[in-house]
Amino acid sequence: MHDGGLSLSVIVVSWNSGTYLVPLLRQLGGLRDRVPGTEVVVIDNASTDGTPEIVAAQFPWIRLLRSTENSGFAAAANRGAAAATGRLMLLVNPDISLEDLDALAALLRRAEAATEFGVWGCKLVHGDGTLQSAGERFPSFASIAAEYLGFARMWRRSSRVAAGFREVDWVSGAFMLVRRELYEQVGLFSERFFMYGEDVDFCVRVRRAGWRVGVFTDYTVIHYHSVGAQRRLAAMLVHSARGTLRVMTALNGGTLSPGRRLLLRLILSGGAILRGLIRLPLRPRTGIAFLQAGAQILRRLEVP
Repeated sequence: MHDGGLSLSVIVVSWNSGTYLVPLLRQLGGLRDRVPGTEVVVIDNASTDGTPEIVAAQFPWIRLLRSTENSGFAAAANRGAAAATGRLMLLVNPDISLEDLDALAALLRRAEAATEFGVWGCKLVHGDGTLQSAGERFPSFASIAAEYLGFARMWRRSSRVAAGFREVDWVSGAFMLVRRELYEQVGLFSERFFMYGEDVDFCVRVRRAGWRVGVFTDYTVIHYHSVGAQRRLAAMLVHSARGTLRVMTALNGGTLSPGRRLLLRLILSGGAILRGLIRLPLRPRTGIAFLQAGAQILRRLEVP
């Protein structure tokens, strides 16, 4: 796992994502050519589409960890991190495409040299090339309202990000590089999160421990986004809302007043219902899923 001192483990959590996972693993094979010895760990969350069998047959150099149940993204990522051995750990979603492997190898070396930083991300774009994320500030009630009502997405689709490197509050777990020294100090994801929000919560703990979080906006990854989640959209929307509630609780000292909790529930449910009504005429199944999620969030969004 060494190239001029570089030591890397790539961690991929997969659930029924073989269509996208196979091309990604081929790309990671190319990364191993540029960073010799790179370790790749795939954690399969009880897929039923034949993904683990495909990985085992076509990629014998990959360390495959199979789960007997879908324990969620956070728990599976933690299992992968515990098994990994690299000084840098790169978490990537199965539905991303690594377009420039030479630039990625250079990014890894730049990151390892930035010793005051413990976590890094990159610029994520949708399949059509529009901006998805390039590092973010911690959420507020206003930014959550903009996100769930659709205004933030419209702004991102028309925005441009200057290429370079900058410090941010948090980066997406779809592409997240973590220094092992940091991992040994604060761990990785809280398993109170099934999926969604665990990356923000992690970066809250990272920054409170005195580490910095940065994003390489001069490296771009295509993220096809929530391929597996689309199969159970209503449930995933509720998981996302629950994750947002947990993150806001963490950011506010571990507690939210009843009034703020109600306000957040109204924002999250109202956003889902509005998006459902917009989608209903042309995409009825998607619209219904949003409406079902909005109703469930409004009735009983709680954090166990």
